[in-house]
Amino acid sequence: MASVQQTTDRNGKRSYYVKYRYIDPATGKSKDSTKRGFSTKKEAELFKAEIELKLNNGTYVHQRKTTVKQYLNEWMAVDVIPRLRPNTVNGYKRNVEHIIKHIGHIQLQQLNRKQIQSMYNILAENGRIDGLGGLSTKSITYIHRVLTVSLKAAVRDGIIEKNPAEYASPGKPEKYKAEVLTKADAEKLFAVLEEEHLDFSLPVYISLFLGLRRGEVFGLTWSNIDLNKHQITIQQQLTNTKNGLSKPKSETSKRSLPLNPFLVELLSYYKSSRLHIESDLVFCKDDGSFHCPNYYTKQYTRFLQNHGLKKIRFHDLRHSFATLSLLEGVDLRVISDMLGHSNISITSEHYAHVLDESRTAASETLYNAFNISKKDSGSKWGQFEDFTIKEKEFQLEYESKPLQQ
Repeated sequence: MASVQQTTDRNGKRSYYVKYRYIDPATGKSKDSTKRGFSTKKEAELFKAEIELKLNNGTYVHQRKTTVKQYLNEWMAVDVIPRLRPNTVNGYKRNVEHIIKHIGHIQLQQLNRKQIQSMYNILAENGRIDGLGGLSTKSITYIHRVLTVSLKAAVRDGIIEKNPAEYASPGKPEKYKAEVLTKADAEKLFAVLEEEHLDFSLPVYISLFLGLRRGEVFGLTWSNIDLNKHQITIQQQLTNTKNGLSKPKSETSKRSLPLNPFLVELLSYYKSSRLHIESDLVFCKDDGSFHCPNYYTKQYTRFLQNHGLKKIRFHDLRHSFATLSLLEGVDLRVISDMLGHSNISITSEHYAHVLDESRTAASETLYNAFNISKKDSGSKWGQFEDFTIKEKEFQLEYESKPLQQ
């Protein structure tokens, strides 16, 4: 499998080299390789033993001069772009840009944990592309995930022995606490929305009453809506105008939801006012093309500010739907199903604080239902003293009795 050879240069100086054969993981074919430059036979024998061990247990990795940049570009082309949704691919591209900028020049097989950790530290201090400060821990965590997954593929393909990203830490991100509307906040919002055109107000109503994501709202088509049956079906989403409609976030995100009478009325009127537009999209420009979701979000934020309303993200209307529904006594499983969560435990984790409030309210509701009086409680609760004394007397008597055979 491997052999030590001796050679002599023109000055008569001896040196040793090791010849061996390995299987190229890319082609599956056997190839010859030579490692030169050993000054003693013992050094060459040690390398021979090491290389044979790696060849036998399948951990051998042939040395290459591929850089991190070259590898990531190839990985994106083969493993990412053909397999993932366009919006996910765009996210990967942004993260890969950060990686290439800082460690793209390093040879892949020389990349180590220190270099990766140093990159994360730099990104935290001054990682924004616009140069206005550092990236959040959450953003660095996304970059870390992309790098970890890409290097895991390199280990799988036999390009590197270990994944150095697994030993680096992007830091612990602070858990985002969603701002949600109270019932009073929602009523203030509704009062102001009454004066707005439906192009603007209807997406807010739909998200707040049904818990839809922004992409799901702007991906709605009239084919998804049955106004006679009072039903709406989520089958696609619009994340950006470049890629158009795409599949929902997950399979469980595909769902049918009931429309309340208020939404039926608004949608019916809105549809009748837009018969001149030749598009199946519910929310679109007059020429039938997509609305830009990011532009709408900007207008929504400005609208809240101009009217002195509670500032919450558009996505937090979804959280408000779940929170207000829970507080009104809607079953957690129903809410989980309407949100399109894959598991009820996800819903439970997100809204644990609301569930705690509901449990307290449930306990107090039952207490109030029995209408238990606390008058003269001192004389009532004093009876437990006598109970405790008799319990001790019974225990002493029981323990003093001999065991029966």
